[in-house]
Amino acid sequence: MPKRVYVNVVDHRLFNDGAVCEDVTGVGLPTLEHPTTAIENVSGMLGNIDMPNQHRFSAMEFTVTHNNGVGCNRLHQPGKHNIEFRVARQKYMTSEAEIDVESVKYRVLCTYRSTEQGNIETGSPIGSTDRFSVLRFEKIVDGVQETLIDIPAGSHVVNGINYNEDIEAILN
Repeated sequence: MPKRVYVNVVDHRLFNDGAVCEDVTGVGLPTLEHPTTAIENVSGMLGNIDMPNQHRFSAMEFTVTHNNGVGCNRLHQPGKHNIEFRVARQKYMTSEAEIDVESVKYRVLCTYRSTEQGNIETGSPIGSTDRFSVLRFEKIVDGVQETLIDIPAGSHVVNGINYNEDIEAILN
């Protein structure tokens, strides 16, 4: 019988440079996208190919949406931010009919880009969305690093495998 696992976010907490940001309503995780090079008009090929460069990433954006709670006023300070987003996920494993929880942490080193000030509506909080350019992105599930992309250091690690190690070996 196939093992299916369903996960739901139970709760979350965001830290900006070690300080808790309260009333965070959502986080937009970055899109991990490799830039492509078009291979066109090659004799014998039926069409064009967008070949991804597996050793580089396109610019990444990280967003934090909040209701301007305690600590959120620091999110739109210019400069570098160390953001850690902690998530408690409920995990349901269908084959064992077991329910458990797991920890997921996202660590993002980023620089402030912009703030959407939100809308003013009677009876509603004035929410904002802060946008950041990502320098380093790390995802840790139950204490195990699943993904690490460190743009300045040139590291691209997925499930313990450094995908840029072969390039570094060639260049050294």
